[in-house]
Amino acid sequence: MQKIPFSQIPKISQFFLDYLEENPKVSKYYPNGFKTKEDFAKVISSKAKEEILREELVEGLLAENNSLGATKKTLANIKLLGDENTFAVVTGQQMGIFLGPLYTTYKALTTVKLCEKLKSWFPDKNFVPVFWMESEDHDFAEAAKNYFLTQQGQLFETSYKNAPNKKIPVGSLEFSQEISEITDEIFTQTGSTEFSEELKKVLSESYTGGKTFAEAFGTLFHKLLGDFGVVTINPHDTFWKKNSVAFFETAISKNEKISQALEKIKGEIEAEGFSPQIATQPENSNLFLLLEKERHKLTREGENYSLSGREENFTKEELLSLTDVTPNLFVTNVVLRPLYQDFLLPTVAYVGGPSEVAYFAQILKLYPIFEIAEPVIFPRSSVILLEKRIQRLLGKLGIELKDSFQNEDEFVKAILENLGETPEKMISDFSEKITAQFAELKNKLSEIDPVLNDISSKTLEKALHQFNVLGQKAGNSYKRKN
Repeated sequence: MQKIPFSQIPKISQFFLDYLEENPKVSKYYPNGFKTKEDFAKVISSKAKEEILREELVEGLLAENNSLGATKKTLANIKLLGDENTFAVVTGQQMGIFLGPLYTTYKALTTVKLCEKLKSWFPDKNFVPVFWMESEDHDFAEAAKNYFLTQQGQLFETSYKNAPNKKIPVGSLEFSQEISEITDEIFTQTGSTEFSEELKKVLSESYTGGKTFAEAFGTLFHKLLGDFGVVTINPHDTFWKKNSVAFFETAISKNEKISQALEKIKGEIEAEGFSPQIATQPENSNLFLLLEKERHKLTREGENYSLSGREENFTKEELLSLTDVTPNLFVTNVVLRPLYQDFLLPTVAYVGGPSEVAYFAQILKLYPIFEIAEPVIFPRSSVILLEKRIQRLLGKLGIELKDSFQNEDEFVKAILENLGETPEKMISDFSEKITAQFAELKNKLSEIDPVLNDISSKTLEKALHQFNVLGQKAGNSYKRKN
């Protein structure tokens, strides 16, 4: 196993790097550190004082996870959440087909490892890994595609085409039979290995026509990660909305205060020279209303609220009444989603990627408004899996994994140079020698006739150009050969 610092990985934001190093410019936005036992002890103490609806939590999670084929270990973890000495380590991801990006799995496994570490630090407490299925996101285009490697090592994109004509929460969309055809195409493109038969069976059983994105995702998640006991929660379920009336009441009654806090922290982050991860707006309520299955953005206009794409308007009192009668109509945006999550769960840590870590710098300021303890924000593990044949090839070429982070031309150049002297290098060295020798010839010819000086310079220039063309052609042939 090789460890590569994030600072050596391209396109990692400076904000995230500063967070990892606990730079005061960034760490001041996070009430808790993430590296020591003391960091977690403080959060555990604060979270223990909150009133979590544990009985309802266990009831809802058992019903939901049982329906997805959860393992005995997962169900046992759910029952532990009924104990006031049990806490959750949470992560989450959008409902991408076939679990979406590979880092979805890495996030889940990071929660498992962090739970194990916390148990070793606090043996009298229990820690349960929980995966928040972001089923209320409406970005269909992102959720409907995934990428695989073909037998030839080329990137192959697969995409579910049956898009809705409305902004519907992706998790509630049902698959057509097209999803089975996509599964077949994946295995046609990727070829056969010793794992293919079993994996195709698992994918085909999970992703079938008639299942929703959330049902398919959850089923596959439990089939692949069930042995680790990770609990899943689907926030779009009416059960959770009914148990979150108090949360939505706070989101509406203190909406202006929430916006003021967001604008203040945005200004502070910009003053430090960083770009805020979330583009907040003062009039944004950070809530959607679900009408006829479609999400409509709620915009605050003084004490009243308007709906995008519709003519209805609501007073604050009317919205508060709706939370009592039909709380399932309310959907959170990226700002309030973590707070909705931590209202329901006894969360002591959230595992997130670089972008998520950055947006928590803005969101954590809202936790006191909801009287929820701020969790530790723990960076997810990042992993690159190398097949043995690729490892052997890199060793043969004298290339380190981090060298592959360069752009393609630089990477190829490094490989070819390690193989030996390249044609470009041969031509370059030869051109230098010719130039040096030609200078002596040029001087002698100029003594015969000064006019020959310019002619000599142009002759050398043409010759060097032809050498350069020859070097490029030879270089391309060398690349093809290797």
